[in-house]
Amino acid sequence: MGHLFREHLRMYAETDAAAVAGPTEMRGADDAFVWLALRGAKQYNHCYAWPYQYEQMGWSTTSNLSVRADVFSDVGGFDEDPLTVVGGEDVDLGVRISKTGEHILSNPEALVLHSRSPDSTVRSVAARVFVCGAADGWLCDRHPDTTVYYANPFAITVGAAAVGAAFRHRWPGVARAVGPVTLGFLMVREVASRHQKGSGVRGVIEDVACSFVDLCFDAGEVYAAVRRRSPVNLIRRFDYTQPRWFRRRAARAGDTPSRRQEMMGSIHRGPRKESIVAEEVRQSPVLLLTGPAAAGKTTLADRWARQQSEPTIHISLDDARDWVKSGYASPEDGWNQATESQLGLARRSIALTVRTYAAAGYSAVVDDVVFPNWPAVGLERWTEELGDLPVCLVVLLPAFEVLESRNATRSGRRRLSSKTLDIVYRDMAAWRESDVPVLDTTELDVDQAALRLNDIWAAFRSEQG
Repeated sequence: MGHLFREHLRMYAETDAAAVAGPTEMRGADDAFVWLALRGAKQYNHCYAWPYQYEQMGWSTTSNLSVRADVFSDVGGFDEDPLTVVGGEDVDLGVRISKTGEHILSNPEALVLHSRSPDSTVRSVAARVFVCGAADGWLCDRHPDTTVYYANPFAITVGAAAVGAAFRHRWPGVARAVGPVTLGFLMVREVASRHQKGSGVRGVIEDVACSFVDLCFDAGEVYAAVRRRSPVNLIRRFDYTQPRWFRRRAARAGDTPSRRQEMMGSIHRGPRKESIVAEEVRQSPVLLLTGPAAAGKTTLADRWARQQSEPTIHISLDDARDWVKSGYASPEDGWNQATESQLGLARRSIALTVRTYAAAGYSAVVDDVVFPNWPAVGLERWTEELGDLPVCLVVLLPAFEVLESRNATRSGRRRLSSKTLDIVYRDMAAWRESDVPVLDTTELDVDQAALRLNDIWAAFRSEQG
Protein backbone atom coordinates (compact mmCIF):
# COMPACT_ATOMS: atom_id res chain seq x y z
CA MET A 1 0.00 0.00 0.00
CA GLY A 2 2.87 2.36 0.78
CA HIS A 3 4.21 1.96 -2.75
CA LEU A 4 0.81 2.92 -4.18
CA PHE A 5 0.67 6.14 -2.18
CA ARG A 6 4.29 7.00 -3.01
CA GLU A 7 3.62 6.65 -6.73
CA HIS A 8 0.55 8.89 -6.54
CA LEU A 9 2.43 11.51 -4.50
CA ARG A 10 5.42 11.34 -6.84
CA MET A 11 3.21 12.34 -9.75
CA TYR A 12 1.95 15.41 -7.92
CA ALA A 13 5.53 16.37 -7.04
CA GLU A 14 6.84 15.96 -10.59
CA THR A 15 3.90 17.18 -12.70
CA ASP A 16 1.03 19.65 -12.67
CA ALA A 17 -1.54 16.86 -12.33
CA ALA A 18 -4.92 17.75 -10.87
CA ALA A 19 -5.60 14.03 -10.43
CA VAL A 20 -3.60 10.83 -10.79
CA ALA A 21 -4.95 7.54 -12.12
CA GLY A 22 -3.36 4.13 -11.84
CA PRO A 23 -4.24 0.77 -13.39
CA THR A 24 -6.44 -1.79 -11.66
CA GLU A 25 -5.69 -5.43 -12.36
CA MET A 26 -8.34 -8.06 -11.67
CA ARG A 27 -7.10 -11.18 -9.91
CA GLY A 28 -8.58 -14.59 -9.23
CA ALA A 29 -10.34 -17.42 -11.11
CA ASP A 30 -8.81 -16.63 -14.51
CA ASP A 31 -10.01 -19.96 -15.89
CA ALA A 32 -13.61 -19.62 -14.68
CA PHE A 33 -16.20 -19.71 -17.46
CA VAL A 34 -17.43 -16.17 -16.81
CA TRP A 35 -13.93 -14.69 -17.28
CA LEU A 36 -13.09 -16.78 -20.31
CA ALA A 37 -16.37 -15.66 -21.85
CA LEU A 38 -15.85 -11.98 -21.03
CA ARG A 39 -12.45 -11.66 -22.69
CA GLY A 40 -14.18 -10.23 -25.76
CA ALA A 41 -16.71 -8.04 -23.92
CA LYS A 42 -16.88 -4.47 -25.17
CA GLN A 43 -18.52 -2.99 -22.06
CA TYR A 44 -16.68 -4.55 -19.14
CA ASN A 45 -13.41 -3.81 -17.36
CA HIS A 46 -11.44 -2.29 -20.26
CA CYS A 47 -11.15 1.07 -18.50
CA TYR A 48 -9.15 -0.51 -15.65
CA ALA A 49 -6.14 -0.90 -17.96
CA TRP A 50 -6.32 2.55 -19.57
CA PRO A 51 -3.48 4.01 -17.44
CA TYR A 52 -1.18 1.60 -19.30
CA GLN A 53 -2.39 2.99 -22.62
CA TYR A 54 -2.93 6.70 -21.97
CA GLU A 55 -0.62 9.25 -20.37
CA GLN A 56 -3.51 11.71 -19.96
CA MET A 57 -7.11 10.71 -19.35
CA GLY A 58 -10.45 12.47 -19.28
CA TRP A 59 -11.62 10.35 -16.34
CA SER A 60 -10.65 7.25 -14.42
CA THR A 61 -12.34 4.60 -12.31
CA THR A 62 -12.25 5.48 -8.63
CA SER A 63 -10.81 2.07 -7.86
CA ASN A 64 -7.44 3.80 -8.31
CA LEU A 65 -7.76 7.58 -8.49
CA SER A 66 -6.53 10.42 -6.33
CA VAL A 67 -7.56 14.07 -6.75
CA ARG A 68 -6.02 17.23 -5.33
CA ALA A 69 -8.25 18.52 -2.53
CA ASP A 70 -8.57 22.01 -4.00
CA VAL A 71 -9.58 20.66 -7.41
CA PHE A 72 -12.09 18.26 -5.86
CA SER A 73 -13.64 21.14 -3.93
CA ASP A 74 -13.68 23.51 -6.90
CA VAL A 75 -15.68 21.11 -9.09
CA GLY A 76 -18.12 20.32 -6.28
CA GLY A 77 -16.99 16.76 -5.58
CA PHE A 78 -19.19 13.82 -6.56
CA ASP A 79 -22.70 14.45 -7.80
CA GLU A 80 -24.95 13.24 -4.97
CA ASP A 81 -28.01 12.75 -7.15
CA PRO A 82 -27.06 10.27 -9.91
CA LEU A 83 -29.57 7.97 -11.56
CA THR A 84 -27.87 4.89 -10.11
CA VAL A 85 -26.25 4.42 -6.71
CA VAL A 86 -23.01 3.33 -8.39
CA GLY A 87 -21.90 3.71 -11.97
CA GLY A 88 -21.08 6.90 -13.85
CA GLU A 89 -20.15 9.03 -10.86
CA ASP A 90 -16.43 8.54 -11.50
CA VAL A 91 -16.86 9.44 -15.18
CA ASP A 92 -18.83 12.56 -14.29
CA LEU A 93 -16.21 13.69 -11.77
CA GLY A 94 -13.38 13.22 -14.25
CA VAL A 95 -15.20 15.01 -17.06
CA ARG A 96 -15.96 18.00 -14.85
CA ILE A 97 -12.29 18.19 -13.85
CA SER A 98 -11.18 17.96 -17.48
CA LYS A 99 -13.63 20.65 -18.57
CA THR A 100 -11.93 23.11 -16.22
CA GLY A 101 -8.69 22.67 -18.18
CA GLU A 102 -7.01 20.62 -15.46
CA HIS A 103 -5.19 17.38 -16.31
CA ILE A 104 -5.73 13.83 -15.09
CA LEU A 105 -2.39 12.09 -15.58
CA SER A 106 -1.73 8.38 -15.23
CA ASN A 107 1.03 6.39 -13.59
CA PRO A 108 1.31 2.71 -14.62
CA GLU A 109 3.43 2.05 -11.51
CA ALA A 110 0.56 2.96 -9.15
CA LEU A 111 -1.02 -0.47 -9.39
CA VAL A 112 -4.09 -1.70 -7.50
CA LEU A 113 -5.07 -5.39 -7.39
CA HIS A 114 -8.81 -6.06 -7.31
CA SER A 115 -10.58 -9.31 -6.53
CA ARG A 116 -12.92 -10.78 -9.13
CA SER A 117 -15.00 -12.59 -6.50
CA PRO A 118 -17.95 -10.11 -6.50
CA ASP A 119 -18.57 -10.98 -10.17
CA SER A 120 -18.44 -14.77 -10.22
CA THR A 121 -21.34 -15.48 -12.59
CA VAL A 122 -22.55 -14.16 -15.94
CA ARG A 123 -25.73 -13.03 -14.18
CA SER A 124 -23.89 -10.87 -11.63
CA VAL A 125 -21.73 -9.32 -14.35
CA ALA A 126 -24.80 -8.70 -16.53
CA ALA A 127 -26.53 -6.92 -13.64
CA ARG A 128 -23.51 -4.68 -13.11
CA VAL A 129 -23.28 -3.88 -16.82
CA PHE A 130 -27.01 -3.05 -16.91
CA VAL A 131 -26.46 -0.47 -14.16
CA CYS A 132 -23.55 1.00 -16.12
CA GLY A 133 -25.80 1.25 -19.17
CA ALA A 134 -28.38 3.13 -17.13
CA ALA A 135 -25.64 5.44 -15.87
CA ASP A 136 -24.67 6.09 -19.49
CA GLY A 137 -28.06 7.75 -20.06
CA TRP A 138 -27.51 9.95 -17.03
CA LEU A 139 -24.06 10.92 -18.33
CA CYS A 140 -25.53 11.80 -21.74
CA ASP A 141 -27.94 14.23 -20.09
CA ARG A 142 -25.24 15.67 -17.83
CA HIS A 143 -22.75 16.15 -20.66
CA PRO A 144 -24.61 16.26 -23.99
CA ASP A 145 -21.52 17.73 -25.69
CA THR A 146 -19.62 14.47 -25.11
CA THR A 147 -21.98 12.05 -26.85
CA VAL A 148 -21.84 10.17 -30.14
CA TYR A 149 -24.53 8.68 -32.34
CA TYR A 150 -25.31 5.06 -31.49
CA ALA A 151 -28.00 2.77 -32.89
CA ASN A 152 -29.23 0.95 -29.78
CA PRO A 153 -30.37 -2.55 -30.86
CA PHE A 154 -33.41 -2.40 -28.59
CA ALA A 155 -34.41 0.93 -30.11
CA ILE A 156 -34.02 -0.62 -33.57
CA THR A 157 -36.19 -3.52 -32.44
CA VAL A 158 -38.91 -1.19 -31.14
CA GLY A 159 -38.79 0.77 -34.39
CA ALA A 160 -39.12 -2.42 -36.42
CA ALA A 161 -42.03 -3.56 -34.25
CA ALA A 162 -43.75 -0.20 -34.77
CA VAL A 163 -43.40 -0.56 -38.53
CA GLY A 164 -44.78 -4.09 -38.27
CA ALA A 165 -47.73 -2.85 -36.22
CA ALA A 166 -48.70 -0.56 -39.05
CA PHE A 167 -49.41 -3.66 -41.14
CA ARG A 168 -51.01 -5.74 -38.39
CA HIS A 169 -54.39 -5.84 -40.13
CA ARG A 170 -52.95 -6.95 -43.45
CA TRP A 171 -50.23 -9.35 -42.22
CA PRO A 172 -50.87 -10.03 -38.53
CA GLY A 173 -48.34 -12.88 -38.35
CA VAL A 174 -45.58 -10.78 -39.84
CA ALA A 175 -46.46 -7.85 -37.59
CA ARG A 176 -46.08 -9.99 -34.48
CA ALA A 177 -42.82 -11.56 -35.62
CA VAL A 178 -40.92 -8.55 -36.94
CA GLY A 179 -39.82 -7.28 -33.51
CA PRO A 180 -38.49 -10.61 -32.12
CA VAL A 181 -36.92 -11.49 -35.48
CA THR A 182 -35.10 -8.14 -35.59
CA LEU A 183 -33.75 -8.57 -32.07
CA GLY A 184 -32.75 -12.15 -32.85
CA PHE A 185 -30.94 -11.04 -35.99
CA LEU A 186 -29.03 -8.35 -34.08
CA MET A 187 -28.07 -10.87 -31.40
CA VAL A 188 -26.86 -13.39 -33.99
CA ARG A 189 -24.88 -10.68 -35.75
CA GLU A 190 -23.27 -9.69 -32.45
CA VAL A 191 -22.31 -13.29 -31.69
CA ALA A 192 -21.00 -13.84 -35.23
CA SER A 193 -18.81 -10.72 -35.01
CA ARG A 194 -16.93 -12.28 -32.08
CA HIS A 195 -16.80 -15.90 -33.12
CA GLN A 196 -13.45 -17.37 -34.07
CA LYS A 197 -13.24 -20.34 -36.42
CA GLY A 198 -11.99 -23.42 -34.65
CA SER A 199 -13.22 -22.42 -31.17
CA GLY A 200 -15.88 -25.14 -31.22
CA VAL A 201 -19.12 -25.35 -29.26
CA ARG A 202 -17.57 -23.89 -26.14
CA GLY A 203 -16.44 -20.89 -28.15
CA VAL A 204 -19.99 -20.31 -29.38
CA ILE A 205 -21.32 -20.54 -25.81
CA GLU A 206 -18.74 -18.01 -24.64
CA ASP A 207 -19.61 -15.69 -27.54
CA VAL A 208 -23.32 -15.87 -26.67
CA ALA A 209 -22.62 -15.10 -23.00
CA CYS A 210 -20.34 -12.22 -23.95
CA SER A 211 -22.90 -10.77 -26.37
CA PHE A 212 -25.64 -11.09 -23.76
CA VAL A 213 -23.57 -9.08 -21.27
CA ASP A 214 -22.95 -6.32 -23.80
CA LEU A 215 -26.66 -6.20 -24.69
CA CYS A 216 -27.39 -5.63 -21.00
CA PHE A 217 -25.56 -2.31 -21.36
CA ASP A 218 -27.90 -1.44 -24.23
CA ALA A 219 -30.89 -2.48 -22.12
CA GLY A 220 -29.68 -0.21 -19.32
CA GLU A 221 -29.54 2.71 -21.74
CA VAL A 222 -33.15 2.07 -22.77
CA TYR A 223 -34.19 1.92 -19.11
CA ALA A 224 -32.53 5.28 -18.43
CA ALA A 225 -34.04 6.89 -21.53
CA VAL A 226 -37.54 5.83 -20.47
CA ARG A 227 -37.14 6.70 -16.81
CA ARG A 228 -35.61 10.10 -17.53
CA ARG A 229 -38.04 10.72 -20.42
CA SER A 230 -35.14 11.37 -22.74
CA PRO A 231 -35.86 9.57 -26.04
CA VAL A 232 -32.82 11.14 -27.71
CA ASN A 233 -30.68 8.81 -25.56
CA LEU A 234 -32.01 5.89 -27.59
CA ILE A 235 -29.82 7.01 -30.48
CA ARG A 236 -26.76 8.33 -28.68
CA ARG A 237 -24.14 7.14 -26.22
CA PHE A 238 -21.57 8.81 -24.01
CA ASP A 239 -18.13 9.08 -25.65
CA TYR A 240 -15.85 7.62 -22.98
CA THR A 241 -12.52 8.36 -24.67
CA GLN A 242 -12.76 11.94 -25.87
CA PRO A 243 -9.67 12.71 -28.02
CA ARG A 244 -9.39 16.18 -26.49
CA TRP A 245 -8.67 14.63 -23.06
CA PHE A 246 -7.27 11.16 -23.76
CA ARG A 247 -3.71 11.12 -25.05
CA ARG A 248 -2.04 7.79 -25.84
CA ARG A 249 1.38 6.98 -24.61
CA ALA A 250 4.13 7.24 -27.15
CA ALA A 251 5.85 4.38 -25.32
CA ARG A 252 4.41 0.87 -25.09
CA ALA A 253 1.88 0.00 -22.46
CA GLY A 254 2.48 -3.17 -20.47
CA ASP A 255 6.30 -3.08 -20.43
CA THR A 256 8.33 -4.14 -17.42
CA PRO A 257 8.30 -1.78 -14.41
CA SER A 258 11.81 -0.46 -15.06
CA ARG A 259 10.94 0.42 -18.66
CA ARG A 260 7.65 2.00 -17.59
CA GLN A 261 9.51 4.14 -15.05
CA GLU A 262 11.80 5.39 -17.80
CA MET A 263 8.78 5.97 -19.99
CA MET A 264 7.03 7.97 -17.27
CA GLY A 265 10.12 10.11 -16.84
CA SER A 266 10.19 10.91 -20.55
CA ILE A 267 6.52 11.80 -20.64
CA HIS A 268 6.23 13.90 -17.51
CA ARG A 269 9.64 15.48 -17.13
CA GLY A 270 9.98 16.33 -20.79
CA PRO A 271 13.57 16.72 -21.96
CA ARG A 272 14.11 13.18 -23.33
CA LYS A 273 10.67 12.48 -24.75
CA GLU A 274 11.60 12.27 -28.43
CA SER A 275 14.63 10.04 -27.90
CA ILE A 276 12.74 7.66 -25.62
CA VAL A 277 9.88 7.40 -28.09
CA ALA A 278 12.30 6.59 -30.90
CA GLU A 279 13.95 3.93 -28.72
CA GLU A 280 10.61 2.36 -27.90
CA VAL A 281 9.63 2.21 -31.58
CA ARG A 282 12.89 0.54 -32.48
CA GLN A 283 12.59 -2.02 -29.70
CA SER A 284 8.91 -2.91 -30.04
CA PRO A 285 9.02 -6.56 -31.13
CA VAL A 286 6.73 -8.09 -33.73
CA LEU A 287 5.24 -11.56 -33.42
CA LEU A 288 5.50 -13.33 -36.78
CA LEU A 289 3.47 -16.55 -37.07
CA THR A 290 4.32 -18.94 -39.85
CA GLY A 291 3.50 -22.48 -40.88
CA PRO A 292 2.03 -24.38 -43.83
CA ALA A 293 -1.30 -23.41 -45.33
CA ALA A 294 -4.22 -24.47 -43.09
CA ALA A 295 -1.98 -24.60 -40.00
CA GLY A 296 -4.33 -22.16 -38.23
CA LYS A 297 -2.02 -19.14 -38.32
CA THR A 298 -4.68 -16.51 -38.96
CA THR A 299 -7.16 -17.95 -36.46
CA LEU A 300 -4.56 -18.19 -33.70
CA ALA A 301 -3.07 -14.76 -34.45
CA ASP A 302 -6.51 -13.14 -34.30
CA ARG A 303 -7.42 -14.87 -31.03
CA TRP A 304 -4.06 -14.07 -29.43
CA ALA A 305 -4.22 -10.41 -30.47
CA ARG A 306 -7.69 -10.01 -28.95
CA GLN A 307 -6.49 -11.40 -25.62
CA GLN A 308 -3.60 -8.96 -25.15
CA SER A 309 -3.83 -6.31 -22.42
CA GLU A 310 -1.95 -3.78 -24.56
CA PRO A 311 -3.20 -2.37 -27.89
CA THR A 312 -2.42 -4.99 -30.54
CA ILE A 313 -3.06 -5.25 -34.26
CA HIS A 314 -3.17 -8.37 -36.43
CA ILE A 315 -2.46 -8.45 -40.16
CA SER A 316 -2.46 -11.50 -42.41
CA LEU A 317 -0.33 -11.44 -45.56
CA ASP A 318 -3.08 -13.38 -47.34
CA ASP A 319 -5.47 -10.52 -46.66
CA ALA A 320 -3.00 -8.01 -48.08
CA ARG A 321 -2.54 -10.24 -51.14
CA ASP A 322 -6.30 -10.19 -51.66
CA TRP A 323 -6.13 -6.45 -52.32
CA VAL A 324 -5.15 -7.46 -55.87
CA LYS A 325 -8.46 -7.95 -57.67
CA SER A 326 -7.14 -8.14 -61.21
CA GLY A 327 -3.84 -9.69 -62.24
CA TYR A 328 -3.39 -11.80 -59.12
CA ALA A 329 -0.26 -13.96 -59.42
CA SER A 330 -0.79 -17.27 -57.64
CA PRO A 331 2.19 -19.44 -56.59
CA GLU A 332 0.02 -22.43 -57.54
CA ASP A 333 0.43 -21.38 -61.19
CA GLY A 334 4.20 -21.39 -60.91
CA TRP A 335 6.79 -19.11 -59.31
CA ASN A 336 7.64 -16.08 -61.43
CA GLN A 337 8.62 -12.44 -61.21
CA ALA A 338 5.00 -11.28 -60.81
CA THR A 339 4.44 -13.64 -57.88
CA GLU A 340 7.59 -12.53 -56.08
CA SER A 341 6.79 -8.87 -56.79
CA GLN A 342 3.26 -9.09 -55.37
CA LEU A 343 4.47 -10.90 -52.27
CA GLY A 344 7.11 -8.20 -51.79
CA LEU A 345 4.53 -5.42 -52.17
CA ALA A 346 2.24 -7.05 -49.60
CA ARG A 347 5.14 -7.57 -47.20
CA ARG A 348 6.32 -3.98 -47.58
CA SER A 349 2.81 -2.58 -47.08
CA ILE A 350 2.32 -4.63 -43.92
CA ALA A 351 5.71 -3.62 -42.54
CA LEU A 352 4.89 0.06 -43.10
CA THR A 353 1.57 -0.38 -41.29
CA VAL A 354 3.23 -2.23 -38.40
CA ARG A 355 5.85 0.50 -37.98
CA THR A 356 3.17 3.20 -38.10
CA TYR A 357 1.16 1.51 -35.36
CA ALA A 358 4.31 0.75 -33.35
CA ALA A 359 5.05 4.48 -33.29
CA ALA A 360 1.65 4.98 -31.65
CA GLY A 361 2.28 2.29 -29.02
CA TYR A 362 0.65 -0.75 -30.65
CA SER A 363 2.02 -4.27 -30.71
CA ALA A 364 1.61 -6.36 -33.85
CA VAL A 365 1.19 -9.98 -34.86
CA VAL A 366 1.59 -10.88 -38.52
CA ASP A 367 0.95 -14.26 -40.13
CA ASP A 368 2.63 -15.41 -43.33
CA VAL A 369 4.20 -18.51 -44.88
CA VAL A 370 7.92 -18.03 -44.19
CA PHE A 371 10.21 -20.75 -45.52
CA PRO A 372 13.44 -21.80 -43.75
CA ASN A 373 15.50 -22.49 -46.89
CA TRP A 374 13.97 -20.25 -49.55
CA PRO A 375 15.47 -16.74 -49.34
CA ALA A 376 12.86 -15.14 -51.64
CA VAL A 377 10.18 -15.85 -49.02
CA GLY A 378 12.41 -16.28 -45.98
CA LEU A 379 12.72 -14.54 -42.64
CA GLU A 380 15.35 -12.15 -43.99
CA ARG A 381 12.75 -10.50 -46.20
CA TRP A 382 10.70 -9.59 -43.13
CA THR A 383 13.64 -8.36 -41.07
CA GLU A 384 14.71 -6.13 -43.97
CA GLU A 385 11.26 -4.52 -44.20
CA LEU A 386 10.71 -4.19 -40.44
CA GLY A 387 14.10 -2.56 -39.92
CA ASP A 388 14.99 -2.15 -36.24
CA LEU A 389 11.87 -3.87 -34.91
CA PRO A 390 12.88 -7.23 -33.36
CA VAL A 391 10.98 -10.19 -34.80
CA CYS A 392 9.77 -13.16 -32.76
CA LEU A 393 9.18 -15.97 -35.28
CA VAL A 394 6.99 -18.88 -34.19
CA VAL A 395 6.22 -21.87 -36.44
CA LEU A 396 2.89 -23.73 -36.28
CA LEU A 397 3.37 -27.29 -37.49
CA PRO A 398 0.48 -29.66 -36.82
CA ALA A 399 0.32 -33.17 -38.28
CA PHE A 400 -0.06 -33.33 -42.05
CA GLU A 401 -3.41 -35.12 -41.66
CA VAL A 402 -4.75 -32.06 -39.83
CA LEU A 403 -3.63 -29.79 -42.67
CA GLU A 404 -5.28 -32.04 -45.25
CA SER A 405 -8.57 -32.02 -43.35
CA ARG A 406 -8.60 -28.23 -42.94
CA ASN A 407 -7.45 -27.57 -46.50
CA ALA A 408 -10.36 -29.67 -47.83
CA THR A 409 -12.82 -27.20 -46.26
CA ARG A 410 -11.22 -24.20 -47.96
CA SER A 411 -12.17 -22.61 -51.25
CA GLY A 412 -10.79 -20.12 -53.77
CA ARG A 413 -7.24 -18.86 -53.38
CA ARG A 414 -6.89 -20.30 -49.87
CA ARG A 415 -7.21 -23.92 -51.01
CA LEU A 416 -4.06 -25.66 -52.24
CA SER A 417 -3.69 -28.82 -54.28
CA SER A 418 -2.65 -31.90 -52.32
CA LYS A 419 0.70 -31.89 -54.13
CA THR A 420 1.47 -28.27 -53.27
CA LEU A 421 0.37 -28.77 -49.66
CA ASP A 422 2.72 -31.74 -49.33
CA ILE A 423 5.66 -29.78 -50.78
CA VAL A 424 5.05 -26.83 -48.46
CA TYR A 425 4.75 -29.11 -45.43
CA ARG A 426 8.00 -30.91 -46.22
CA ASP A 427 9.82 -27.59 -46.68
CA MET A 428 8.38 -26.22 -43.44
CA ALA A 429 9.52 -29.30 -41.50
CA ALA A 430 13.09 -27.97 -41.79
CA TRP A 431 12.23 -25.40 -39.12
CA ARG A 432 12.47 -28.26 -36.60
CA GLU A 433 16.23 -28.29 -37.13
CA SER A 434 16.54 -24.59 -36.24
CA ASP A 435 16.42 -22.60 -33.01
CA VAL A 436 13.02 -21.13 -33.95
CA PRO A 437 10.16 -22.17 -31.60
CA VAL A 438 7.96 -24.80 -33.30
CA LEU A 439 4.46 -25.27 -31.91
CA ASP A 440 2.75 -28.59 -32.68
CA THR A 441 -0.96 -27.70 -32.53
CA THR A 442 -2.26 -31.14 -33.52
CA GLU A 443 -3.87 -31.75 -30.12
CA LEU A 444 -4.41 -28.10 -29.13
CA ASP A 445 -7.53 -25.99 -29.53
CA VAL A 446 -7.11 -22.30 -30.32
CA ASP A 447 -7.21 -21.16 -26.66
CA GLN A 448 -4.62 -23.74 -25.59
CA ALA A 449 -2.40 -22.71 -28.49
CA ALA A 450 -2.78 -19.06 -27.47
CA LEU A 451 -1.57 -19.87 -23.96
CA ARG A 452 1.49 -21.65 -25.36
CA LEU A 453 2.10 -18.68 -27.63
CA ASN A 454 1.94 -16.36 -24.61
CA ASP A 455 4.76 -18.33 -22.96
CA ILE A 456 6.95 -18.09 -26.06
CA TRP A 457 6.21 -14.37 -26.41
CA ALA A 458 6.98 -13.68 -22.73
CA ALA A 459 10.32 -15.48 -23.00
CA PHE A 460 11.23 -13.51 -26.12
CA ARG A 461 10.28 -10.20 -24.46
CA SER A 462 12.37 -11.13 -21.46
CA GLU A 463 15.39 -11.78 -23.66
CA GLN A 464 14.85 -8.40 -25.32
CA GLY A 465 15.01 -6.72 -21.92
